[in-house]
Amino acid sequence: TRILELRKGSADVALNASTADTVETVRRKGELYVQQSPGTIYAYIGMNLRDPILKNVHVRQAIAHAIDREALIKYLWRDEAKLADSLLPPQSWAHTDAGKHTFDPQKARTLLDEAGYRSGHDGIRFRLTMKTSTEESTRLMAAVFQQQLRDVGIALDIKTFEPATFLSDITKGEFQIYSLRWIGGNEDPDMFDLVFNSARTPPRGANRGFYRNPRVDALIEQGNRETNQEKRRQIYAELQRIVADELPYINLWYYDNVLLHSKRMADVEISPSGNYNFLKTATLKH
Repeated sequence: TRILELRKGSADVALNASTADTVETVRRKGELYVQQSPGTIYAYIGMNLRDPILKNVHVRQAIAHAIDREALIKYLWRDEAKLADSLLPPQSWAHTDAGKHTFDPQKARTLLDEAGYRSGHDGIRFRLTMKTSTEESTRLMAAVFQQQLRDVGIALDIKTFEPATFLSDITKGEFQIYSLRWIGGNEDPDMFDLVFNSARTPPRGANRGFYRNPRVDALIEQGNRETNQEKRRQIYAELQRIVADELPYINLWYYDNVLLHSKRMADVEISPSGNYNFLKTATLKH
């Protein structure tokens, strides 16, 4: 509907509002301008660390190595995303490249063997359930995860819910695995307090996976107290390295901002956060 309105001329702009396939079609037809730039919206896989399987760090690391993020970006998101290495985007002053878990199915299998989960006669080591919403791209992504994890012996069952039910379950911590995105709030390191502090488990915060690490808690407290930005940067660098190793989240990607607009719009500059501030400087040709 948005694309039709743009084509008819009854609308002038749509930001991050179309599927990657739709954007590709618009590009080919050339009826509208397509602007794309790196964004800060962060996609991740969240896991429940109270779960007897997922509380094992080797299992979480194996899952990270089993997922081919580059293939997902290329074929599902049509190169409208960049690999993520932290909850914080590169545009954040506190961002540290804490290292990426590369696609390595053999390493995933080795880690699972070391964790004591050997393949059965059917090739399955264990089963996990992933909750998703009914959004089409989310279901497609989950189906790819299912295929990639099956290759290392993990059977992923997918359960789809209406968005309200899905979000309710996630915010309560009622899941094994899910995937979501953070929009806006992850640009500041204060976000670590909300999502990784052991005192911020549901309903007191967004530590939905029940991650607990005393060192991380201490670093969050230090970062909150420290006023020197360079010292804070060092604190958050250590924190990001710990989280990258222990994987309460599996980093997926940062979505690009994709703006479709009519040819009568000019002076359009998208901010990394993907907000509508560009409307302050944009002009319309008559």
